Amino acid sequence: MNRHVTDYIIVGQGLAGTIAAYCLIKAGKKVLVFDEKREFTASKVAAGMFNPINPKRMVKNWNAEIFIPEAIATYREIEQLLGVSLIHEMPVHNVFGSVKEVNDFSVQMEKSEFNRFVKEQAESYHTINAPLGAITVSPAGWLNIPELLTHFSAYLQQNNLLINEKLQHNFIQVDKGYIHYNNFESRGILFCEGYRYNENPFFDKLPYEPTKGDVLTIRCEGLPHDRIVKRGVYLVHLGDNVYKAGATYDRFKLNEEPDMQAKEQLINDLKSLLNVPFTVLKHESGIRPTMRGRKPFVLQHPRHKQVFIMNGLGSKGVMFAPHFANMMVKLIMDFEATDTDYRM
Repeated sequence: MNRHVTDYIIVGQGLAGTIAAYCLIKAGKKVLVFDEKREFTASKVAAGMFNPINPKRMVKNWNAEIFIPEAIATYREIEQLLGVSLIHEMPVHNVFGSVKEVNDFSVQMEKSEFNRFVKEQAESYHTINAPLGAITVSPAGWLNIPELLTHFSAYLQQNNLLINEKLQHNFIQVDKGYIHYNNFESRGILFCEGYRYNENPFFDKLPYEPTKGDVLTIRCEGLPHDRIVKRGVYLVHLGDNVYKAGATYDRFKLNEEPDMQAKEQLINDLKSLLNVPFTVLKHESGIRPTMRGRKPFVLQHPRHKQVFIMNGLGSKGVMFAPHFANMMVKLIMDFEATDTDYRM
């Protein structure tokens, strides 16, 4: 049997695996991606928003001033590589949902780290119910994650860097300086498996706390096309008066089946937000790979130094992924600089 040698095996081609693969390739590494093609994943159903402000708590999102510019630059690079349009920069039209939000906003506007992202006066729309007013937040926008995954998958396939099958953890052999998997050999392996962490024997003790999210695709006329609308539920314009609307958060019903209660919740939220009728076209769900504390992690296995993981991107994955993928590249470079077991 022929042996196939690569620098790094990457497990999973969701958002995390895709951006990690891109950053490693950019750093001059040869990768081989294993991905079990599944119809419904958090990456495939998410609207892909990025936003510097948490509107519910009225605080700046963690390191938004660092993560957002880095994310936009990375996605623009990938657009150039793939020859497609993926990222849509546009402000968030954030509608106040309560008097508390208005009061919290007034307090936060005294802080420069917050008010640099906010315009106090937002344009009003007769189609949007905003009795307490709204603010405009930027830089913000959304990434077309399904398009990213599809086109990057094609790029990997064209370069013989993709295996469309599920990697079986029990066939992984960790040797000094090498990873062996069937007839593949690599210097290291990076797990980007999303919420299916419980299948991974190398990293099954981490403090995971996945959340299920349901989203709707709706058709609605009269809404703004050049901004994201948000008040509890968000509305991202996909074109032709079609919008992605979401998303719910459920820590208990961790299955991939769309939940009818979640659908009703989203419909009620939309009826409260909109002054115009809408039609539900699609109902989808996915499970986010979140962690306690809602911050991602980039780790090297404490015993098997050539085994890595990047996970926990959660609902802010579009904003987080490029920064943490670059952290992973640095971690791998540091590992290579001190790896005395590897033989060229």
